[in-house]
Amino acid sequence: MQTRLDTGKYIFFLLLGCLVMAWVELVLMPGYWVKSMIKLGVFGLIPIAALYLLEKPALKGLFALRPGHLKTPLVIGILTYGFILLAYLLLGPYFDLSRVTVNLQRNLGINRDNFLFVALYIATVNAFLEEFYFRGIAYLGLRRHAGEKFSSFFSALLFSLYHIAIMKAWFTLPLFTLILVFLLLTGFFFNRLASREDSFTATWLIHFFANLGINTVALFLF
Repeated sequence: MQTRLDTGKYIFFLLLGCLVMAWVELVLMPGYWVKSMIKLGVFGLIPIAALYLLEKPALKGLFALRPGHLKTPLVIGILTYGFILLAYLLLGPYFDLSRVTVNLQRNLGINRDNFLFVALYIATVNAFLEEFYFRGIAYLGLRRHAGEKFSSFFSALLFSLYHIAIMKAWFTLPLFTLILVFLLLTGFFFNRLASREDSFTATWLIHFFANLGINTVALFLF
């Protein structure tokens, strides 16, 4: 397929999107909803508009919904939710998680009163934006330009490093390092699933349950 975006430009714009969001997280530090609107533009509306203009057929393919193929990700998602809760119950007492609620309240204005609505937003819209960006564009989209191996590694690494800006002050160093390694492995697994489905909808479903599990744990911490 002929395209007006070469590999170098494609990678540059992917990195630029993450750098913009890192700047928002680390320097601008707005309230949660302002940050969410910026993320909606950077990870969602701008890439969609660009792909619509440059690679319209590829954009349609990314949003393909294959209901018959969602059984496996649904099971994985439910198991992921249970695993997160079990890990918290078993390992939570061995780690200091007090920083999580402190940073949510101080930096984002999230508290027990508004947490439920925010948690639902994170599980649905935020998970969608990240899967569209990291799986739909940084993996499936880039794969047409740079090949399978590079795209899978780049997407998984970008997905893992992106969360440094989000969670840099949430956890102690040992737990933070463990989570980043887990995110890297999760990125590879999600890429494999997205490759099988040729769409990011299946990984979005798993991401939904993962965020739901994390948010459930966070609710326990408030």
